[in-house]
Amino acid sequence: MNNMKKFAEHHKDEYPNLPSYMECQSRAFMYGLATFTLSFAVTYFAQELNKKRLPYPSKYIIFPAVAIASVASWTMTRRRTRDCQLMWMAAEGKHTALNPIGQPSSSSTPISRTTSKTV
Repeated sequence: MNNMKKFAEHHKDEYPNLPSYMECQSRAFMYGLATFTLSFAVTYFAQELNKKRLPYPSKYIIFPAVAIASVASWTMTRRRTRDCQLMWMAAEGKHTALNPIGQPSSSSTPISRTTSKTV
């Protein structure tokens, strides 16, 4: 963690919002870990309660729990990471919904809704 703080301090002139982005990413990965843990536990115990109805032997009960937890964790981490990336791009003044990729980020001209009438 200390190396990341040094990295953020070293690049703070070039990327002033890097510490908040790194904090957001760390939080996203922790959400992913928590999602894995909770979804694994819920799936495992749900299978334990329904052992008689399962179409496979109880010795394979861990495999579906791991698969479901992995997919849920990956989905949560992917969504949170994408939100962090969008937040950082908006904070750095890069492309956003108001300033698409094709437009330069330094122009601050508002979008006007004028219609040109052709005669």
